[in-house]
Amino acid sequence: MSRFSFPTDRQAEMFCWSIVQTMVQFFHISESEAVGRVNRHFQGQAFKGDNDMIYHETEEFWARTIYYEEGCYWWIEGCELYPKPFP
Repeated sequence: MSRFSFPTDRQAEMFCWSIVQTMVQFFHISESEAVGRVNRHFQGQAFKGDNDMIYHETEEFWARTIYYEEGCYWWIEGCELYPKPFP
């Protein structure tokens, strides 16, 4: 049984777990929190097939995009970064 609340195929499930592990490693958050953040971010979407939009970016991109507040430009050095509140 998947811990993700959106439909995935096997490939997408593994990719999402990689995003979760990247978040745990980078931000020192629990796996449960990382799964919750991924679920909240991708709510209402489905990832199935090799050409899905989720694969257009890396796990690191998604981890940082999901973790930080909108308007935090994490890719710009010296920018102030604020995590999105959770839950």
